[in-house]
Amino acid sequence: MRNILLTGEPRALVGALLSSVRRCSPRTGIAALVLATLTLLISGTALAQTSPQQLINSFSPTSGPAGTVVTLKGSGFTGSNAAWVGDAHNAKLKVVSDTVAKITVPPEAHTGAVAILNAAHAAFTASSFTITDAAALPQQKISAISPKSGPAGTVVTVTGKGFTGSTSAWVGSAHDGGLSVISDTQALVTVPADASSGQVAILNAEHSALSAQTFKLTTTAAPLKQQTISGISPLSGPVGTVVRVSGTGFTGSNSAWVGNAQNASLTVISDTQANITVPAAAASGAVSILSPQYSAVSSSTFNVTAAQPGTQSLRVLGNRFVDANGATVQLRGVNYSGFEFVAVQGWNPSDPSGAQAGQAGGPKWSAIQAWKANTIRIPLNEASWLGYSCTDTSGVVHNPDPGGNYQSAVKTQVDQAIAAGLYVIIDLHWTAPGNACPMLQTQMADADHSLAFWTSVAGMFKTYPGVLFELFNEPFMNFEFSGDSWSYMMQGTGGSFTGYPATSSSGNWTDVKQPWAIASYQAMIDAVRATGAGNVLLIGTMQYSQEFSGWLSHKPTDSLNQIAAVWHAYPTYGNAWGSDAYAQPNFAPAVYTDMQAILAAGIPVIATETGDQNTPGTVGAPLVSNITAWADQNGVSVVGWAWDVWGVPDNVLIKDVDGTPTDGYGQVYRSWLLAH
Repeated sequence: MRNILLTGEPRALVGALLSSVRRCSPRTGIAALVLATLTLLISGTALAQTSPQQLINSFSPTSGPAGTVVTLKGSGFTGSNAAWVGDAHNAKLKVVSDTVAKITVPPEAHTGAVAILNAAHAAFTASSFTITDAAALPQQKISAISPKSGPAGTVVTVTGKGFTGSTSAWVGSAHDGGLSVISDTQALVTVPADASSGQVAILNAEHSALSAQTFKLTTTAAPLKQQTISGISPLSGPVGTVVRVSGTGFTGSNSAWVGNAQNASLTVISDTQANITVPAAAASGAVSILSPQYSAVSSSTFNVTAAQPGTQSLRVLGNRFVDANGATVQLRGVNYSGFEFVAVQGWNPSDPSGAQAGQAGGPKWSAIQAWKANTIRIPLNEASWLGYSCTDTSGVVHNPDPGGNYQSAVKTQVDQAIAAGLYVIIDLHWTAPGNACPMLQTQMADADHSLAFWTSVAGMFKTYPGVLFELFNEPFMNFEFSGDSWSYMMQGTGGSFTGYPATSSSGNWTDVKQPWAIASYQAMIDAVRATGAGNVLLIGTMQYSQEFSGWLSHKPTDSLNQIAAVWHAYPTYGNAWGSDAYAQPNFAPAVYTDMQAILAAGIPVIATETGDQNTPGTVGAPLVSNITAWADQNGVSVVGWAWDVWGVPDNVLIKDVDGTPTDGYGQVYRSWLLAH
């Protein structure tokens, strides 16, 4: 980035201030600038001795609506006390350090340069910050409320649609109802003390919806119903497991037991569904749900299992990941690549991951710990996991698990990672329909094998609450596809594929012209949950998990509300390293707005892949520096690609088994991890 600077020299002060007139709206007036110029002319030299000259190297994001927080990176920010965005000279400024500052775009700002100022100097960005409209908010619709009467403090379950982004609720004449948005179709409204009988309303910044039914305010609580429990799922798991309870009469229930533990966490989703979290003191026994008047006990026993040694626990709470104690967790980690390609190629039967991190049997865990990573992502191959024979495009038949040890090797890696104190992401990376060998990335998971893959994986790891399932690596729907891509990817409806890419060990890339059916995200979620697994599920998006425009409106549903959105953050296509465009991810700036909408809807976001240049001699990592700063600012998790000792120019973190960072990317990413 080039910079326009104000210096302490009088002549430079005059020139810079006059040139800034061109940046300002006529409303600001030349007189104020002349006055500022004279003031600085008088005191410029003295002030320059105490106020540093700022330098802006980069800013992110480059566009957004009023309220956007823009991060400046550069030097000399200490002592800065004002900021401008376009013609608005009242932007809120927070100086984080001498090299980082954050500026909040004020409501009256128009597109223009961003500036940071102190008593003697200022620096401007060479390019403009573009003011955009705020993300469109949906029109809500309320289809039902339950219960329809009760005293102040009653929690009313509101069903309908368009609740994402809603921020307030009314009950009758009271405009201060408590609101908790559970999903786009369900919200909880707490009747405030000043409520009167009347309609229930849910509002966002643009729209509102009123219930057709009236909520009747009473002086006594509405009669509670006798609960019944028809089923619980899963039937076993360690402390921290979320148990889904089905039945009737749950409205008004306020506590839960698991075995002899009477302090289980209870979330009433509806009158027929509730979630209970197994508390630390629980022993095996029946599950109970209670209200002030009634209780119900499950006929099935929940078996409390011992946690695996060193097991971590992770779950979704709103737009955050939290541990077993409810503390927020930002996942920060690395990818270990190898299991997706080594075994299917038959390279190393004794080690299905192929010693890709510099030693046999997986990475050196102490080296990962030394980087202060808390997460490892392990990409897998569905044919190798399931062990079925497959044929490549050269007609060669492969045994994708030549050592007969693929599943056991993966489990060993997971157990070792957990023992090292890491969370684990299991990723379905390579798939292929029919009897084709998964030897490259295809468009989406397939109905032939991927549901069986997740049924098997979930069965093995459902008692590991620190293991997350990334259901598919990088969807792309612009190859041999017709129809509604978002609906087909998420729900499996409204589209079709007429072919898929495939290859062989000899590199015989082929467009296989053959219709095939996908396993949609919804189908994979349902397959995992059918095993009783409560693990967090990670849901990708379009264009190799880089474009989110339809994610929120088409997202699949999870009965446990334990899903997060997956982002793969890589430099903008076709731009050279060092250019401004390279330093921004694909589909920026819209991708930032889309992800912020997902976060606002109460869903976490995690970048399970990112990367940058690591050619020897590289200094800095502009894309990854921007990504990690934005992630910290927005509570987003990041996992870097890849903890492998490959001698390639991009996206590699380490040089050797001991974790010596690569130049550029490796050094910058390691510094970010260590800073936490």
